[in-house]
Amino acid sequence: MYLNFGYLTDSRVPLKDKSAPLIVASCGTYRLRATKRLPTRRPRGRLDYQLLYISAGKGIFWLDGIETELPMGTVVLFRPGVPQLYSFPIEDRAEYYWCHFTGSDAENLLKKCRIPPEQTVFRLGTSSAHSMLFLQMIRELQMKQEGYDTILRMNLRHTLLLIGRSQAEERVMGNKMLGEIES
Repeated sequence: MYLNFGYLTDSRVPLKDKSAPLIVASCGTYRLRATKRLPTRRPRGRLDYQLLYISAGKGIFWLDGIETELPMGTVVLFRPGVPQLYSFPIEDRAEYYWCHFTGSDAENLLKKCRIPPEQTVFRLGTSSAHSMLFLQMIRELQMKQEGYDTILRMNLRHTLLLIGRSQAEERVMGNKMLGEIES
C-alpha cells in the first residue's frame, strides 16, 4: 500500500473548528497494492466533512444501508455526523484521495458550489487535473510554507466548483435527453 498524507496539526482527531470560514484539516491518498482490502468504519461519522475521490479502481460504500459499488471518477462527500462505511478491494488496484475540512462557512460554500445537501455521490470523471489538486493540498499540508492555508482553501474550492459544474452539466444533458424522448 502506498500512503501519502498531510495534516494541519499533529493530531489525527477529527476537527470541528468554526474559528475560520474554511479550514482544510487533512488530505491524503492511498494506493492499494498488497493489502487485501482497506475498510473504514465510522458508524457515527466524523465531526468534519470528508471528500473522497476515486481515481482508479472502485470503492464499495454502504450508503443509507445499501451496498453500492462506485467506479473511478466518482466523488463521495460525507457531511458531519453521517455514518462512513466503505472499503476498497485490492483486485481493482484502487487509488483514492481524501480531504477533511471544516469551518463556519463550509456548508454555505457547498451551497455556492451548487452541491445539494441531500446528495452524497457525484460523478466527476477521471482527470489527472483532479488528482493534482489533491496532491497539491497534500504537499501544502506537509510543507506549510507561507500562504499554504490560502492555497489549501483555493484548491478545495476549485475541487468543489468542479464537482458542482459536473452536476450542472449532468442536469443539462439529462434535460436534453428527456426533451428528445418527449419529442
